[in-house]
Amino acid sequence: MISRLNLLIKKLNLSQNKFSKQIGFTQGNLSRILSGQREINERTIQLICLKFNVNETWLRTGEGEIFNSQPDHLRRSDQEIAEKYLIEKIQKLPTDLQEDVFRFCDRLLATKNNNNKKTEDDNDDFKDDF
Repeated sequence: MISRLNLLIKKLNLSQNKFSKQIGFTQGNLSRILSGQREINERTIQLICLKFNVNETWLRTGEGEIFNSQPDHLRRSDQEIAEKYLIEKIQKLPTDLQEDVFRFCDRLLATKNNNNKKTEDDNDDFKDDF
């Protein structure tokens, strides 16, 4: 898989640094994978395939075309990839922990909304001064 990953980076015309940033890695992490010091995990394989429209069978085995024939505009966005990842992880949790995650998300949103409201109020106060 290492040789195919190197070939993919060349085909995409990206440096290792740019490729690693695109998949959320440091260049050091990518270098360890490409040198065989670190295994590539399932999540990373799926991310690479989704991000760059790569044929997963080709990446794993070398069989088939490098890229899927799916048009670029149908590729998943980074947000969709992150959402799918989070949903899969949450679904694996016991129900009581899932509820904790949902409560935590609600608190985060409330905090964000309060911060946004405070900023709007501060801006209104600033406008009133003029």
